[in-house]
Amino acid sequence: MIQQPSPVRDSLGNDDNLIPLINVVFLMLIFFMVAGHIEASDAARVELPNSKAEQASAQQRHELLIDATGNRYLNGQPVTEAEMIQQLSQIAADSTSASQPMLVKADALLPVSQLQDHLRQLHAAGLQKITLATRLVTGSAQ
Repeated sequence: MIQQPSPVRDSLGNDDNLIPLINVVFLMLIFFMVAGHIEASDAARVELPNSKAEQASAQQRHELLIDATGNRYLNGQPVTEAEMIQQLSQIAADSTSASQPMLVKADALLPVSQLQDHLRQLHAAGLQKITLATRLVTGSAQ
């Protein structure tokens, strides 16, 4: 005896595989939410200079970003030279901030003379611990 398929089964169509697909997508979403690490982006795009030495991974509280054209961003906010000096003096006066190094991210295309001027300004403001961010190069690639 041959059985006819029930009309209820036909009305569902090919949605039988939809539930496992939803489960897989949901699990992938959870995985990427937990495993993924989203970092705050810099105020300007900066190509860091290359380095063969590994950099210490200490948490920095303050960050000075200098792009290729010489524009300055202190903690993500654009600043003029006068504003930068004033804010750096305030950072150096704060005992908790002064004990942590200032992270300087300078573009690789920034002339060295301009970078040296900025580093002198940091030192003149009273900051003694300065870390220059670089990009680690492995092997013979430069």
